[in-house]
Amino acid sequence: MNWKKNGISYLIWIGYVLMTGTAIVSLGSAMCAEVGVAAWAGFLAAAIYLLLVGAVVLGLHKTSCSRLAVAERNRKFFLAAEAVLAVFLLAAGVVLRVNAMSSAEGGREYFEIAAVAEGKTIPLLVHGAEYLYLQLLHGVFLLLGNQYAAGIWLQIVLQLTASVGLYLIMHRLAGAVSALIAFGFCMCAPYMIQASMVLSPEMLYFLLLVMVVGTAVWVSGGSLHLCAFSIIGFLIAFCCYLDINGILLLVMAFGLAFSERERTSFGRKLAAAGICLLTTVSAFFIFIWADAFMSGKSSLNVVQAWFQLYQGTGFRLPFGLTEAGPEWENAILFGLLAFGIFGFWRDREKEYLAPYVLAVWVVMTVGCFGIFTEAMPGFFTLYILFVLVAATGTGQCFRGTVRLKNPSEGSNRYGSRGKKVPEELPTDKIHAEEGMYRDVGFAMEAGEKASFETDGQEAGNGGSRQEQKKIHYLENPLPLPKKHVKRVLEYSVKVSDDDDFDHPVGDGEDFDL
Repeated sequence: MNWKKNGISYLIWIGYVLMTGTAIVSLGSAMCAEVGVAAWAGFLAAAIYLLLVGAVVLGLHKTSCSRLAVAERNRKFFLAAEAVLAVFLLAAGVVLRVNAMSSAEGGREYFEIAAVAEGKTIPLLVHGAEYLYLQLLHGVFLLLGNQYAAGIWLQIVLQLTASVGLYLIMHRLAGAVSALIAFGFCMCAPYMIQASMVLSPEMLYFLLLVMVVGTAVWVSGGSLHLCAFSIIGFLIAFCCYLDINGILLLVMAFGLAFSERERTSFGRKLAAAGICLLTTVSAFFIFIWADAFMSGKSSLNVVQAWFQLYQGTGFRLPFGLTEAGPEWENAILFGLLAFGIFGFWRDREKEYLAPYVLAVWVVMTVGCFGIFTEAMPGFFTLYILFVLVAATGTGQCFRGTVRLKNPSEGSNRYGSRGKKVPEELPTDKIHAEEGMYRDVGFAMEAGEKASFETDGQEAGNGGSRQEQKKIHYLENPLPLPKKHVKRVLEYSVKVSDDDDFDHPVGDGEDFDL
């Protein structure tokens, strides 16, 4: 999924650079202070690292053609390697969580509330996600008994299921490299492992968000269906009713609506986003009414309780990097974010990070005003978004460019109509026939057979853009000549010198009919 670059894209990129650069410098200074080095060395270390990242991205750009050729020749190998690596990461995630179960003690209050006892019921809570999680945990205790380990296993299953779903979504939206990076963090990051060792509604809500995003990507499809965005709005309203984090799904829905689509007008995209927003607001109050009906309260009291829960506590700085785990984990995460700084410039027309970065800023803004609840403080959501930004930004650096030449022109860069053919084109605009380079393997998603598409530019008008031109190569309908094969006869042939093959014809013979 990508979006057309505009002025807002460059403003978002500037904010992204400031955010990432500040985090890398802060991490560098903190790590230097721990080893007894002056804090100013962190600025130097950050600058050197950014230069190295820029050099790596430049190298990936220069070798894009050769990488795509290797990926095409070894497509099955790379697909098999990706599958093996994904299974290995999943197995590693299970092992790491099983080993960490001995130290799991968080969330005892949920265990006490959900424990099965005679005459005991789950109390009604304003926070929908918390109430839904207690019902699920209570059901698990009914089946397996009041065991704290059963609750931890529930957390592990919820997180692993959500992580696998996130991997499949990222694979479709951003390609194999981005999907594997995001899946690697979800499986092996110490913060994610520790989060699964605490009884909390965050893992259940994480799974619900992934399910809604996956459904939205599936129902929206390749074309823009207004009915599909009504369904998406209904699901978003349910998530918003459960917790305020569901508002992030509106950013996702708008991203899907305004993503680059062929033959879709801006008005239809705006209509899809408007229908999604209108459905979300309407369905939200439907859920409020259903809550009031089932609990025996008035709808006005339910609305007041919901808004009081998220009324905020004033401006503060709620998050610190130490909450995400050890410093080496933060260094890897923000180190990968640096790739998005340079990957942004590899495609002059498309960009891939805007919705993810906007979602990060929404969570940070909401958290700074203390709107999140104690049950779900929002840092887990922020961490997942940072992982998605890092994975997408790094993955776009592996998107190659194919150097093309018009076969009918030889080395001439101008076509028969005077149009200049660009030497390098983004591979996500190119689908090749058999025998040509395609977008496959670890570099990107596999492409179907289609024709080459090039963005022509006028040679004499300062490079004004023209409509995309498709070149279709027709198959040769005539049979090709057979190659002559010399043969040796198995017997000898004697030819006499007296042989005369001329047939005598009289002067009066006339062969005209």
